[in-house]
Amino acid sequence: MLTTLETGLDVFFLSPGAERIPACGVCGGVPDVVRGQLGPTSFAAAMAERHGSAEVRARVVVEHDVATCPAASQPWHLKARELVREANRTASPSVRALLEADLAVVIASH
Repeated sequence: MLTTLETGLDVFFLSPGAERIPACGVCGGVPDVVRGQLGPTSFAAAMAERHGSAEVRARVVVEHDVATCPAASQPWHLKARELVREANRTASPSVRALLEADLAVVIASH
């Protein structure tokens, strides 16, 4: 199953050789790390790489490490990510509390 990852939640782009690896922003799990990747690290950089001049492409292709939650493509994790996104979006503390309670149930069941 093809899954779109969300930077800062279930995928992190890190400086090469980073020692501090953040926990998954959705489930708190320990991400898998792939070191020494070459490429863009954001949507804007990816678009510049694809459509920019050779000079621009050379600046956006950078070495980095990628940390990805191993559960990111699982249906429960996708549901949990949506709950996190909704909780982050809402202005209502009571709605946020409900969403966080739902999130805790989803995570506890896996």
